[in-house]
Amino acid sequence: MVEHEFLQTKEFIAKVKPLVKKYLEEAELFLMPKKPVKINLVYTSSPHVIKDMGGSTGFTWENNITLEINTETKGWKDRLRGTVMHEFNHAMRYQITGKSFDDYAFIDSFAMEGLAQCFEEHITGNINPWSKAISKTKARIMWRKIKPLLNEKNNGNLYQRIFLSRNDKTFPHWTGYTVSYLTLSKKLKELDLEWPEIMKIDSKSLVANGLE
Repeated sequence: MVEHEFLQTKEFIAKVKPLVKKYLEEAELFLMPKKPVKINLVYTSSPHVIKDMGGSTGFTWENNITLEINTETKGWKDRLRGTVMHEFNHAMRYQITGKSFDDYAFIDSFAMEGLAQCFEEHITGNINPWSKAISKTKARIMWRKIKPLLNEKNNGNLYQRIFLSRNDKTFPHWTGYTVSYLTLSKKLKELDLEWPEIMKIDSKSLVANGLE
């Protein structure tokens, strides 16, 4: 296993760190980092994390992963496993493509989110609520709205609207996750490649014709 750097934060580290290391070892069976990833473990009592995310969530900034975890939530260990796979895949995408967030167009974020969901599903066997938040019929309609935006410069507002907002008039909550998951799931079945090869493919080729 690559010796990743854990940034010490809370007293719950003793409970969480061994699990995260175990899950990283599992992920590394499919993708081996070029360099260690810095991982920040943070306790959270956020109602959103507890009620909507099953006890854990995360975000990745290039080579840095932050995992926010509530260890009192039922099933938090299984959800943490999925979160680690998802965020690890993001970090590997940054490492393998050599791109930074500032280099990204929206299509890069779209492809990255789809890849991470497919990677998580491949290892855990789970499909999360955000991956099926809207029907396939609705997802195809949303794809037609997302497609013209793919080449826009990546920015937080666009990402927020399509992936996260609960109040956007055009995109229902978690639309981006569902559409990117369906798009990449379809493409990966066509490619039938191992993960190291998949991760090298550029975003345009991965997204291709989307849900058309």
